[in-house]
Amino acid sequence: MVEEKICCYCKKEILYEDKQVLLKTTKGDLLLENKEFHFDCWLNDYAESLDKKVKNYAERMMEFVKPAVEKIMEERGMLA
Repeated sequence: MVEEKICCYCKKEILYEDKQVLLKTTKGDLLLENKEFHFDCWLNDYAESLDKKVKNYAERMMEFVKPAVEKIMEERGMLA
């Protein structure tokens, strides 16, 4: 009997003939996570994760530089 595999992204069954990805997260010999995806779903999940990371990085960068930019703009008379 074959165990039914469910995609972690779309929550649909992964059929034997589907292109699929098995993502294992380990720490040493300890298995922390075992996720299965349709190949296209894994690409979408990875892209969304990367988008979130880039957006968070950009937001932190803007928070850091905003005071300096405002100061320069104020000194040059560009802020009202």
